[in-house]
Amino acid sequence: MNTSTLKKFLWNCILINAAVLGVMFIILMASDYVYKIHSLWFKGSSVQFKNMLYSLLSYYKLAFFFFNVVPYIALRMMKED
Repeated sequence: MNTSTLKKFLWNCILINAAVLGVMFIILMASDYVYKIHSLWFKGSSVQFKNMLYSLLSYYKLAFFFFNVVPYIALRMMKED
């Protein structure tokens, strides 16, 4: 696999993960409605549910940057032969 193919792969991963982050952000903004739907399965308060969603979003964002964005930037900085 050459660096050009890897760059394209990582760019596609960035686009897909950015879309997932966008959906997660929308879910976080509508967390009261989402809590009402999931309160049948989630036995906790609304505050605990929001904290869980926020934690999930932050962990996902960290993984997104460390495993997609940083390698992509590093590949872009490399000189191609």
